[in-house]
Amino acid sequence: NKETSSSLKKDSISVKNANDVLRISKDFISRNEYKKAVLFLSKHYDSFSENLYINWLYAYTLSMNNEHKEAKKKFEKAISINAIDKNLQLDYARFLYKTGDINKVETILEQYLDENSKDLEFLLMQANINYWKGDLKGSRKIIAKINDIYPNTDYTKNLESEIESVTATYIKTNFEYQTDSQPLDYFA
Repeated sequence: NKETSSSLKKDSISVKNANDVLRISKDFISRNEYKKAVLFLSKHYDSFSENLYINWLYAYTLSMNNEHKEAKKKFEKAISINAIDKNLQLDYARFLYKTGDINKVETILEQYLDENSKDLEFLLMQANINYWKGDLKGSRKIIAKINDIYPNTDYTKNLESEIESVTATYIKTNFEYQTDSQPLDYFA
């Protein structure tokens, strides 16, 4: 549309370096104009494709536009530039969690979070991943840790309810199976 292209042209005139690209892109993002940010970044990407922060911001912006394949490529490019940046890795874990790639999320979280971590977001991710993988004991352990760190909150309420529901169903099914005498009656 005309407004977008004139805005991008005006902003492109003022681009002299990577910091300008970052500043203008963040301005679009702050106004929730992710499509404009993607267009702007795509226009200037070739000039700054080896910049960690350009790739990282581009990845984030693409993910906000639900362009997950391209976002993953930009995250991987940023990581290839600086693989030890903890914040970048954790941002990538957020993205992967959002897209359902829980095995990679788990690997990143194991690498960057220790047993003393108090980051609620990542603890909840770990608890959910354990639950989805059937590790109810591991999930409950993390839930207990969250409840210790953040007492009197409901952060874990939904997950705790799901675990209780699954556990109750398993116990009921197991009990019914163990007390079912029909197969014996059939052979009698």
